[in-house]
Amino acid sequence: MSSKMSANLVSSMSNENRHLADFVPSFWGDIFLSTPPGMDMDARTQQEYEELKQKVRRMLVTNTDKPSQKLHIIDAVKRLGVAYHFEKEIEDALEVIYDHYCNHIQIDDDEDLYTTAVRFRLLREHGFNVQCETFNKFKNEKGKFKVSLISDVKGMLELTFMTKVISLTSIVDDTYDAYATYEELEIFTKAIHRWDINCPDQLPDCMKLCYSELLKVFKDMEDLMSEQGKSYRVQLAKEAMKQVCQAYFVEAKWLHEHYMPTVEEYLSVALVSTCYPMLTIVSFVGMEDSITKETFTWAFNTPKILRASTIICRLMDDVVSHQFEQEREHVPSAVECYIKQCGVSAQEAYDEFYKRINNAWKDMNEAFLKPTVVPTSALNRILNLTRVIDLLYKDEDAYTRVGDSAKTSITALLIDPISI
Repeated sequence: MSSKMSANLVSSMSNENRHLADFVPSFWGDIFLSTPPGMDMDARTQQEYEELKQKVRRMLVTNTDKPSQKLHIIDAVKRLGVAYHFEKEIEDALEVIYDHYCNHIQIDDDEDLYTTAVRFRLLREHGFNVQCETFNKFKNEKGKFKVSLISDVKGMLELTFMTKVISLTSIVDDTYDAYATYEELEIFTKAIHRWDINCPDQLPDCMKLCYSELLKVFKDMEDLMSEQGKSYRVQLAKEAMKQVCQAYFVEAKWLHEHYMPTVEEYLSVALVSTCYPMLTIVSFVGMEDSITKETFTWAFNTPKILRASTIICRLMDDVVSHQFEQEREHVPSAVECYIKQCGVSAQEAYDEFYKRINNAWKDMNEAFLKPTVVPTSALNRILNLTRVIDLLYKDEDAYTRVGDSAKTSITALLIDPISI
C-alpha cells in the first residue's frame, strides 16, 4: 500500500513549491536479493532438513482426535514462511476442515475464540467461503462479545490495527513535510477535520488514495469495536488523528511564512506532531475492559507520563535530525528555536535538551509507582512506544537513515542465518 501511495504522489505532482528531501539510497542496497552467506547446507544438515520436512508433512496428513491441533500446525507453518513446501497437504487439510464447517461439525468440543478466528482467517485466505456468523456463538443476546472472553487474549490479538495506523501516519507526515504544497495541505487538513468519505473528490489526485485509506482503517476499527459496544474508543482515536494533522499543518504554515516560534510555542505543537498521544490512544483501542472510558479520557488529556514520552520523542528526534532537515526548506526544530531564543550554540542547546530528556525519564518512572492512576497495562503501552524512540534516535536518526543500532537489530533478525 505504501509503495502504491508513493508512486501516486510522485507521478501526479511537479517539484514546484515542494520541499523535497535529498534522501540517500537505501543502506541495504540489493542485499536482500541474494542468499546470505552461510546458508549452503552440508550433507548432514541437508539430511536433517529433509527429515524435518517429512515429519511436518506427516503431522499435516495424519488424522487426529483433536483437529484443532492440525489447524494450529498449519498456522505455525505459514507464519514461519515454509508453507510453500506443503501446499498440497495444507490445501487437503483445509478442505476437510471446511467440510466440517459446512456441515456444522465443531472441530473440538472446547473450541475457543482464538481457534475459531484462526480457522476463519486460514479458510478465507485460501478462498473458502466462510461467513462472519461463525463468531455468533461467542456473542451474547445483545450481539456483543461475552465478558468471559476478556481473558482470551490471543483471540483479541487477531484484531489489531496498530501497524496500519503507524504506516499511514508516516505517509501523512511525509505529505505535510515534503510532497504537498501549502495550498494542497490547506485542502487536505480541512478534509481530515470533516472526516467524510466523499471528501476525496475535492482533493488533489496525489492525496485521494492516502485520505481514503486512512478513513478506511479507522472505519474497519470502528466496525469491530461497535460490535463490542466500544465505538467511543475509535471516536477518540479519530479526534487524536485530527489533532496530529492540525499540528502538521501549523508546522507547514510556519515554514510557509518563514516564522520562527519560541521553544515553548514550538513544543506546544511539535509534541502533538510526534504522534505519540495519538498512537497511545490507538494502542488502547483493542485492549481489555480494564481500559475504561476514563482511561481514554486520561490519555486524551495528555497526563504527565504521556507528556514525558512526547518530550523524549521530540527532543531526541530533533537533536539528531535537525542538521539534515535544515539542508532544505524545513520547519525549524527545537534546536533552531532554542538557539534563536537564547543566543546559544547548538551544543548548548543539545545539553539543555538532554537534561530535559533525563527529567522526562524520571517522570516516566514515577508514573509506575503504586498505586497507579490507570492500569499498568496502559502505562506499559506508553513506555514501550518510548523505548522505540530510544532505540532509533539515541545516537542518530535511524528512522530516516538506518543507523548502527538499527543495522545491528535488523541484521540479527533478518540477515544472519539461524543455525539449525
